[in-house]
Amino acid sequence: MLLLLLLALNADARTKPFSATELQKYQKCEDASNCIRVTNGCCDCANGGDTTAVSREFDKKFEKLFSCEKTMCTQKAGDCNFREPVCVNHLCALGPNKELFPKKKEAGPLPPVQPSSK
Repeated sequence: MLLLLLLALNADARTKPFSATELQKYQKCEDASNCIRVTNGCCDCANGGDTTAVSREFDKKFEKLFSCEKTMCTQKAGDCNFREPVCVNHLCALGPNKELFPKKKEAGPLPPVQPSSK
């Protein structure tokens, strides 16, 4: 009986990430300040998972939609990105990828050396 009750309480919990279509109900926004980065599923980006953006109103609620106690994540260094949340067409999304360590500007060619007059 207790097992059935626990299963019923956790019926909506999931382990797999939401599809792009499923995510839309969590992504409504007016501007980028309404959006936050979250892990979509049980595993973070460093362990084979997915990062996305959702509306700030789902900040703590979103991670509770997943039942991750028995989920094994990979130990690989994942495809983490450094994209900031943006609001596009009233849906939260991740903006362009940012470089963690931006490259320095390369110096142009050196001017020609003038012969010295002695």
